[in-house]
Amino acid sequence: MLLSAHKTDPVIVGHTAGIIKNLSLSKNRQRIIESLCVEGLLQTMLSTDIQEDCLHCVTSCLAELAKQEGAALCMVQRMDEPLTKCLVRLAGQLEHTEASFQAASIIQHMTGHEKMMLLVKRHIGEIQAYLKNFLTHQEIRFQQLGISTFCRLREGTSFP
Repeated sequence: MLLSAHKTDPVIVGHTAGIIKNLSLSKNRQRIIESLCVEGLLQTMLSTDIQEDCLHCVTSCLAELAKQEGAALCMVQRMDEPLTKCLVRLAGQLEHTEASFQAASIIQHMTGHEKMMLLVKRHIGEIQAYLKNFLTHQEIRFQQLGISTFCRLREGTSFP
């Protein structure tokens, strides 16, 4: 509720995302997943007023959560077209290196689910563009993420 009421306040967004991330790494993980925290983080990404450092905190927290299968499934259930479009757009913004990487990581972890595959199909052109950039990026982590995302997309669809 704190995130939904103050999604344009950089201090509140940053600290809240950090707290959620830290709690999700502990034995409280299931409570975080079942709460409205994930929904709040996802909706905060849609805010047009969010600052870059806050966006980094939010995407970093969501990327960490997406690594956990239960949380990834919870996130997929809350995904819709505007959120998918937002993630794909962020992944393609290489000038915002960390937010781009984290958004692409979130997409990669959720593409194992049928609903997410259907949502990303609408954005194949944009995804191909950012994957191409990732594969030629100087940092190995981008290259690895690009390859693993490409492989996951090929498994689940007729990705060219």
